[in-house]
Amino acid sequence: MPKGQLIALANEYMKQHSAKNAEAIASLFVQHGSIQCWGTSSDEEVHSLAELKTMVQLDYDATQTLSLSCNDLEVFHTDHSGVVFGNWKAEYRLIGENMTHELILRTTLYAEVINEKWQIKHAHWSVAADNQTLAEDQPIKIDIQ
Repeated sequence: MPKGQLIALANEYMKQHSAKNAEAIASLFVQHGSIQCWGTSSDEEVHSLAELKTMVQLDYDATQTLSLSCNDLEVFHTDHSGVVFGNWKAEYRLIGENMTHELILRTTLYAEVINEKWQIKHAHWSVAADNQTLAEDQPIKIDIQ
């Protein structure tokens, strides 16, 4: 059952972010105690619900349209904690532009059951670095002895 609940939590995050609903996003996170999130920009690191709402609102204020989707969610879990990860597609149009931008975000959500409800405690979004070149050490070879 936790797998389905964690996938539902991730899908709700995507739905509320696409709806530009900062309050609903914050409601998906741990309500008491600290949280931790890293966004795609180097200055996007938050440790509280207030900071989280500010971070997502900056995205909302800069965009005409915004949507998140994912078709490859995976889950690792116990009965009371779990990690949801996948490649999320962000599509957005900045205010004043006619072009839609697309980013593939490596996404990780860590959640715990608190008061019988799954709540996010940590979230991380990053764009894969495309500036790395394959060298002799790619793919990584493991020497087992």
